[in-house]
Amino acid sequence: MRKSQLYQRPTAGADGSIYYDRGAISNRNSMYSRLVNTIAFVAFFASGFAALVYQIAWFRMTATVLGNTVHASAAVLAAFMAGLAIGSWVFGRIAPRLESPMFVYSVQEILIGVWAMATPWMMTHLYVLFVPVSHVMPDTPAVGTVIRFFLALLPMLLPTALMGGTLPVLVEHFTRTDRAPYLKVGSLYSLNTFGAMAGAAVAGFMLIEQFGLRNTVWLAATVNLGIGLLLILLVLQRTLRLKSETSRKIEPEISRRYLLWLFFITGFAALGLEVCWTRVLVLHFGSSVYAFSVMLIIFLMGVALGAFIGGWIAQRFGCPEVWLGIVLLVIPIALFVQFHQLLNLSGLMITVRDNFRMFSHTQVVVLFLLAGLWLLFIP
Repeated sequence: MRKSQLYQRPTAGADGSIYYDRGAISNRNSMYSRLVNTIAFVAFFASGFAALVYQIAWFRMTATVLGNTVHASAAVLAAFMAGLAIGSWVFGRIAPRLESPMFVYSVQEILIGVWAMATPWMMTHLYVLFVPVSHVMPDTPAVGTVIRFFLALLPMLLPTALMGGTLPVLVEHFTRTDRAPYLKVGSLYSLNTFGAMAGAAVAGFMLIEQFGLRNTVWLAATVNLGIGLLLILLVLQRTLRLKSETSRKIEPEISRRYLLWLFFITGFAALGLEVCWTRVLVLHFGSSVYAFSVMLIIFLMGVALGAFIGGWIAQRFGCPEVWLGIVLLVIPIALFVQFHQLLNLSGLMITVRDNFRMFSHTQVVVLFLLAGLWLLFIP
């Protein structure tokens, strides 16, 4: 298409009136929409990458605060999931009334980056809150641990809530511009999770070792800031406002509200399994950071593939509740099989290491990833 077709000047009619070629305007809007959508997909991948870099780095920081890697992994996972849940709930309610969801997403990314840059300082100054709180609480080790646990959540709650709000806001944007919502939502979630998997791998095995905790967090924050600033420039001409209260409101159907409780239960079980899997892998790997990183990488890989395949199946065949039920029936079977794999994991790792002479650092990391893949991927 020639440039003159896209950017036509207003034309004077026979009666002296001015009009525009609507076809050219429509084509220009279509190209603009495709550009924004493409950048948004890439940005959501990068956002997932940054989120898991934060999670790995915050795990190391929290372990220093709490003095226990088990408590640290539980605190970080709790903060992430609580924040994601709060953000999804809040932004899920207001997203249908937003005039420009993409503008809101841009602001979310900028706020995540700004707050995350301050988290290393916050973590090192938690004692400012801990000391006065501990003075008014019973002086016992258990109480002190609980206080430190909940104080460690505070620096992570706001950015994770904003992270949780990004998906419903982007879904709202794409449902207004796309005719395949199941596939689009599945693709968004899958792409973000693949980015998270990459972030867990790079942060756990390279960034922290090379750049340290603070610089790693700052590097991830620049990703969020870059995403937000790029998108906000693209949508700057659009204004952010809420639609009138008479606009349609999306409420869950009565017949499907049971799904909310089902998701709560499955989410509870998934987070419990993450903590258990981390402990199991620590016993085999001897390193809490590698165990946590491998668990997250394999977990996120499975979630990403499952989201993409699930979105495609729901869009192609329909009946998403039926397919969800089938998956929930398969998971306990996979966990039962996993228990028997766990009993033989150490012996299997030793056999693979000796047969393939995997003794260097890189080879050991590959061995850990293969062990995690063998143990965790299917569930």
